[in-house]
Amino acid sequence: MKKIFLQFIILSFYCFAQSNNASITIYKDGFGLVSQPIDFQLKSGSNKVIFSNIPHKIDFNSILLSMDKVFINYQEYIKNDLGSILYLDTQIGKNISISTKDGKEIKGSLINIEKNWLSIRSGGKINFINIDDISLIESSFQKNYSLINPTIEWDINVSSNGKYRGELIYVSKGFDWISNYQLIMEPDEFNATLVSRSIINNSTNLDYANLKVNLVEGNLKLNDDKPIEDDYVIYNINKNITLNKNDEIITSLFPEKKIKFNRTYTFENTELIKKSEPLLVEISFENDSLQINNIIPSGKLNIYQKNKNGKIIYKGENIINQIDIGEKVILKSGRSDNVLGTREIVNIDKKKKSEEVTILIELKNNRNERINVKIIEHIFGNWVIRQPSHDYRKTNSNTIEFDLPVEGLKTESISYTYIKDWL
Repeated sequence: MKKIFLQFIILSFYCFAQSNNASITIYKDGFGLVSQPIDFQLKSGSNKVIFSNIPHKIDFNSILLSMDKVFINYQEYIKNDLGSILYLDTQIGKNISISTKDGKEIKGSLINIEKNWLSIRSGGKINFINIDDISLIESSFQKNYSLINPTIEWDINVSSNGKYRGELIYVSKGFDWISNYQLIMEPDEFNATLVSRSIINNSTNLDYANLKVNLVEGNLKLNDDKPIEDDYVIYNINKNITLNKNDEIITSLFPEKKIKFNRTYTFENTELIKKSEPLLVEISFENDSLQINNIIPSGKLNIYQKNKNGKIIYKGENIINQIDIGEKVILKSGRSDNVLGTREIVNIDKKKKSEEVTILIELKNNRNERINVKIIEHIFGNWVIRQPSHDYRKTNSNTIEFDLPVEGLKTESISYTYIKDWL
């Protein structure tokens, strides 16, 4: 029995050393698919193997040991955060050996368990040990428990002695990632640099060294959730990383992109509202083969403006949805004190079942250069437009838009009348 027990312990520590070089695919809904290279030195016949280098949040039903030329008789999962304590209750009065995280070894009789404290009689002394300081417990029951991580135990049959290599594959909660972007606009206000970042989080209890990471933009199908077809985009992080427990690290999602953008000033209004305010600045650029040519995952985008002296000014943030190749990116970038809009109600004629309203909009450009302005007008109900001073387009049942240029240091006016009726 002693010989079997020693072989059992050695395999456990040998497996634990193979914690490097895993690969992980991380989804945005808090899951990761891990593939861990693993190898065992096995003897001909039956071998009991313990592997403790797995996270607490592992999905037991997802565990798969993929290894050629072996036969797995059984696989057992021991959730040590509760299972080890229940097991220790059965060992009171028996001899145990404890290894602490700082390398100390204590042998003796387990005499009591009180909350998180073990009492062990060794010679004429009683040692009090906090369970959080313990890395391994050995007992005559021929089980050894890692109190840091849960444990998988296999009974593996092989036909000959040797080293057997394979992969341990599992799904675990505790992994997540988000996208973050910086758009840095040049002083000319036509060119910019788009910087992408992925923020990767490991909230498990396990460290991962030399980890290959793939990030998925899309949702994992869980339980009876309906999967979103063709909605998966995978990003490969080119450089392997170290992702320790409770770590959050930032990596590049794709290389920096030099882009050209358009700037439009917008003035948005509704029916009888009078208004005078600086216009909202709208930034837009194409996600095409000439510029970005990457699907842009949803995330937060911060906008910065360089001035002529090289100083960078913060211009606000946007939350963007996934942007596919060929789509336009439209961002809001604060308001411009140099471009002002005023909206007046020139005339209103209300009747019992209708009203006629005339609107005058004045746009004042205090900048030196020509600008493009978009006026958005919301009108609800059953209406028609009469006597517009400029061409407009109807974008939906409640909205019309005017587009017009305004020369530097000039003022432009737009007017129109709308007639509404109701039953």
